[in-house]
Amino acid sequence: MPEATEQAPSAEVSEEAAAPAAKGSGGNKIVKIAIFSVIVLVAIAAAYFVTLYVVKPMLAPAAETSATEVVEETVVAKEAESSGGHGDAAADASESDFFTIESIVVNPAGTAGTRFLSCSVSFQMADDKAYATFEGATVQIKDLLITI
Repeated sequence: MPEATEQAPSAEVSEEAAAPAAKGSGGNKIVKIAIFSVIVLVAIAAAYFVTLYVVKPMLAPAAETSATEVVEETVVAKEAESSGGHGDAAADASESDFFTIESIVVNPAGTAGTRFLSCSVSFQMADDKAYATFEGATVQIKDLLITI
């Protein structure tokens, strides 16, 4: 009979050892779920910022093309106004009737400095007085063209 009493405490010890292991596995599941949730939230935030700051600027050149077309249409309209709308008169005009601003270089909006536009603009002058006026305001004219 002493053998039976010795075995009884060892059976209790093994049940107590098994009970904390079961309790600990439930705690591990909660920690694993919390870590997984944090990883998922970080992945979602990273995807958002990559889309906003990498993918979206790469898609912007299509919008830049339309902005460039708008600038070209504006320049053509201003040239038509200054020449009075007569295409034949512009062909017959001499080189001295044109005021030209060379090598305007700008970074179009939304490109973050990855693209640039380089152009020259010429205005047909009605007379020498208009040419002198444009010559005196070259800096302001160039600033307005860059702003456009």
